Amino acid sequence: MISCMAAVAALQPKAYLQLLEAKPVTVERDGQMKNELQFLIVWKNFDIPALFYWRGVTSWMPCKMARVHQSGTKKNPVYTIENIMYPDVIHKGDTLKLTTVSGGKHRVPAEIYPNEQNMLCFKSGGSNWIEYPVGKVGK
Repeated sequence: MISCMAAVAALQPKAYLQLLEAKPVTVERDGQMKNELQFLIVWKNFDIPALFYWRGVTSWMPCKMARVHQSGTKKNPVYTIENIMYPDVIHKGDTLKLTTVSGGKHRVPAEIYPNEQNMLCFKSGGSNWIEYPVGKVGK
């Protein structure tokens, strides 16, 4: 049985996050250059996100989380990145950078329909999987 809170969350993924940017990036991982996807989001909920996955056309990949801090002036902003090892440090209003991590085998949960594509999938506060549709990944 799904609680009222979980049912509402499943219908309103925008209550959890705001997508600022989605783009392909090249990152160095284990001494090799890899093509990954990067998402910049603002976390909008009091519940802590436990984990993020990207459901692409043919892939199901975990996402590495980092918090983005902005300092400096409006004219000359300075951005620093703080890698997140444990999601319990994330708070409502934090700007997060999610980067897909390719490689390895990760089974798609049964709750995610096989025909779902281009979705950020996440769990938060003991919820079921929540799917956030990503229209188009920019360049």
